[in-house]
Amino acid sequence: MLHAPTLKDRQFRRRVADFLAVEQEQASVRPLRLGLIGAGVLLMLYFGGSPWVALIAPIYFLSDLTYVRHVARVHRAARVTSRMLFALLTHHGVTVLAFGAFAVVNAFWPTAIAAWSAGLLVFGQALNCIGHDTRSQDAARIGAVIVGLGAQLTIAGFGYSKTIPASDLVFLHVSSFLVTIYFAAMVLNTARTRARLSERTEELAHAQKGEAVGRLTSGIAHDFNNLLTVMRGNIDLLSEVPESERDPLLREIGDATERGGRLVGRLLDASRRAPSDTRILDLAPFLDEFGTFARRILPANITLVIGASGPLWLNTDPSQCEAAMLNLVVNARDAMGRRGGIITLTAEMISSPSAPSDMSPWILLVVADDGPGMEPSVLARATEPFVTTKPPGEGTGLGLAMVMDFANRSGGTFEIESKVGQGTVARLRLPTA
Repeated sequence: MLHAPTLKDRQFRRRVADFLAVEQEQASVRPLRLGLIGAGVLLMLYFGGSPWVALIAPIYFLSDLTYVRHVARVHRAARVTSRMLFALLTHHGVTVLAFGAFAVVNAFWPTAIAAWSAGLLVFGQALNCIGHDTRSQDAARIGAVIVGLGAQLTIAGFGYSKTIPASDLVFLHVSSFLVTIYFAAMVLNTARTRARLSERTEELAHAQKGEAVGRLTSGIAHDFNNLLTVMRGNIDLLSEVPESERDPLLREIGDATERGGRLVGRLLDASRRAPSDTRILDLAPFLDEFGTFARRILPANITLVIGASGPLWLNTDPSQCEAAMLNLVVNARDAMGRRGGIITLTAEMISSPSAPSDMSPWILLVVADDGPGMEPSVLARATEPFVTTKPPGEGTGLGLAMVMDFANRSGGTFEIESKVGQGTVARLRLPTA
């Protein structure tokens, strides 16, 4: 039986992901950090720091290196348990404690170099806590506690090795405690803010993914509706023509079903992020074939005129190009309605639309109609997804948006010109093969 994850499960997964992200953020700077710590240990030993750092250094480096492997094991685990997370947090705490020990042993050593080293080490550990550890609330808590404890022990070491008066020592402990409280509050607040930001980012990613899936599904449904219109038109004609003339209609129905199969393939390709099936396409015969089945979806009072000047070669996905052309023709048909009219589809070679001096040839596909045209306010939003002037249930508002998407993915441009009472002209510019 399958069970949906509970709120507690999601919160635990978030804790694990955030804590692992701390290690991922530090991975790029780890060699630098370890190198600087190694150099610092040598400097402390050379200039009179505590000799105990020579004993602590291998413990720290061993703990750090094994911690990296521990993180990798947890990251590869199919399922992370609370015991695994506790063990990882403990290992992290031991590593942070080993670093803090550098400051403590120097604080108890009587030389001035040791005292300065202790102060710098506490400061460096606090900076690391403010920076990387705020990526995870668990890491922030561990860091804040150990930094506060290290500060108190360091002050105690100063009092032991430097014979600081008792009153001054009390002042230092109390002041350090108050600063630690503020430091911990700041670190934990930053960690909580980053956690909320991470959650909002994840929610936004899920919302965008859902919107993309919805648009893709609606787009495929839109193309399917166009193909069903072609099939329905041919089926209606089957009963009106002699049996000897039915073969072309049946072939067109078969072609439409094959196009439907290619649409399903496009949906699968999109989910697998597979590339388009691009190839060199000769536009002249392609448009002739397109016109044959496109006329089947047009009523008798609408005429489709197709013309291509000269040999035109295009490097594109034929099924996507065909879907774009069909969307433009269907939109023109719907715009003219019962009054009818003429739809023209032409193709010609032009210069680059962005730079006239560019000698690279482009192909201009134009679909024009003599319908009622569009108001400027409608034209301004014509290519936006889900924007339609058709009654509810009669349009998805995706036809022109899909043409615009096809143009963008092909490296071309798409624009519409329309005036009320003068019809509409759609221009699709695509680079040649």
